[in-house]
Amino acid sequence: MQTKQITDYTIATDDNETVLAAAVREKIKEGWQPLGPCQYAQSESEGEKNWEYVQTLVKYEDAAPAPESVPAAA
Repeated sequence: MQTKQITDYTIATDDNETVLAAAVREKIKEGWQPLGPCQYAQSESEGEKNWEYVQTLVKYEDAAPAPESVPAAA
């Protein structure tokens, strides 16, 4: 089995899981695929701690091209 190569990577975040889910669905429509489970992470800004839902998304290379046709024997 051949592993697909990741060609692009992004992270979607929001402090509301419903909003994040909607954003992830939009990304899926754009060809992104979730990679791993949704995470809940804490960040700190100006001394204030914030919690955010985080989802990693990736794009994979296109499927391998079909093998070249072999001409039929004459």
